[in-house]
Amino acid sequence: MRFTRQSVADLTIPAGKAYVIVWDESLPGFGVRVNPTNKQWVVQYRANGKTRRETIGRVERITLDDARKRARASMAKAQ
Repeated sequence: MRFTRQSVADLTIPAGKAYVIVWDESLPGFGVRVNPTNKQWVVQYRANGKTRRETIGRVERITLDDARKRARASMAKAQ
């Protein structure tokens, strides 16, 4: 899914799941973790042979563009 403000706002948790992570097609490793109480931007990358996942912040507090910039910065540091 390519993220837009509306597509992120419309995300829901499938029945029977505690949370779901939806990944952005335009920036691999960048996604949204949807919990019952909130939505958070996340970034996932490999560093030193291990997969790392960082929480960037809540969707309602950080804009999509700022979250993408922070995700790119985290991925660049891992390189």
